Amino acid sequence: MIIFFLHPSKLKTHGGVPALEGAPKIELWSYDRAFSEKSFPRATYVFGDFDRLSPWDCELSARLYRALKKGGARVLNDGASVKQRFDMLRALHHHGLNSFQVWRGAQRVPETSFPVFLRTASMHRGVASDLLHDQTAVTEGVRALNRSGVPIHEIMIVQYAAEELAPNLYRKLAAFNIGGQIVPTVSVHENGWAAKSGTLGAAGAQVYDDEYALISSNPHQAVLSRAFEIARIHYGRADFGIVRGKVEIYEINTNPTVGMIVQHDFPRRLESFNLFLGRYVAALNAIDTPEGRRAIEISDPVLIRQHRNDGEGVRSRWSA
Repeated sequence: MIIFFLHPSKLKTHGGVPALEGAPKIELWSYDRAFSEKSFPRATYVFGDFDRLSPWDCELSARLYRALKKGGARVLNDGASVKQRFDMLRALHHHGLNSFQVWRGAQRVPETSFPVFLRTASMHRGVASDLLHDQTAVTEGVRALNRSGVPIHEIMIVQYAAEELAPNLYRKLAAFNIGGQIVPTVSVHENGWAAKSGTLGAAGAQVYDDEYALISSNPHQAVLSRAFEIARIHYGRADFGIVRGKVEIYEINTNPTVGMIVQHDFPRRLESFNLFLGRYVAALNAIDTPEGRRAIEISDPVLIRQHRNDGEGVRSRWSA
C-alpha cells in the first residue's frame, strides 16, 4: 500500500491514481487526518504539498516522517530537508544546472539579468507579471503585488529563460521522480512564454511525434536525477524547458496533478500519455510496501500533544 499525505484542499490532484489499472493499493490522506492518527498501517508514505503548509505543519510532517521511518516504513520527502521554490532554484543555479537566477522581492536585479518576471514563492498561481525590462518596472510590480495583499517575503523575481519551439509556440516539458525512477510525462504547449496550462490546438503532428520520442528515450534522465537530488525530493514532478540545448528547471512540484487523457485529436498524444502512465504505474509498484498486521505506533511527544490539542479543538498548528 502507498499512502499520500496532501493538503486537504488538494487531494484531487491524485484522485484518479487509486483506480489506475495495475497500480498497488493507494490511499490519499489529508494532513489533518495524518496529524490526528496515533497508529499507522504498514505502507509506503509519500509526503507532499510543502509549499501549501504552514511552517508548523511542515515541522509536524517532518516529525511524522521520522516516526514512520523509525517504525520501519518507507518514506519519501522529508519536510525538514526538502528545498522549496526559492531555495531550490537558487541551489540549482549554484550547482550549475540552471543558468537563470532568482531574487527576493526586496532585492535589486543586476542590470545584465533582465528581462525578469514576478511570481510567488509558494502556491501554484503561475507568473504574477509580464516580462519586466528594468529595475523601475520591477519595483513598481513588487509594490503593486504587495499592495494587493501579497506579503513581501512571498514575492520573488525570476530571470527569464525560455525559447520558442517554433514561432509563437513554447513547450514546457515534465518528468516525475518516483523513488529514484525518472518518468517523463506529456508536455504543455502554449502560444506564449508563460507555459502553464496549454493552448488548445497550439501543437501539431510533428510536435507530438517529437514528444513521443522524448518520453520514449528519456534523454534528460541524468540531469533531472541530479536536480531532484539537490532539491531532496524523492516524489514529485519537475517542469523544465530546453534553452540553447540545455535543460532549465522551472519548478519541482511535490503534489503534481496526475491528469487523465482519454481522447485527443492526435493519436500520437494518446500513445505518449499511455506510455507515461504504464511507466508511472510500474514505478509506483516498485516503491510499494506489502500490507502487514503490525501497525506503527507514534511516540513523538510533539505529535502526541498535537493529537490532544486537535481533540480539544485547539488549532495550535496555526499558532505554534
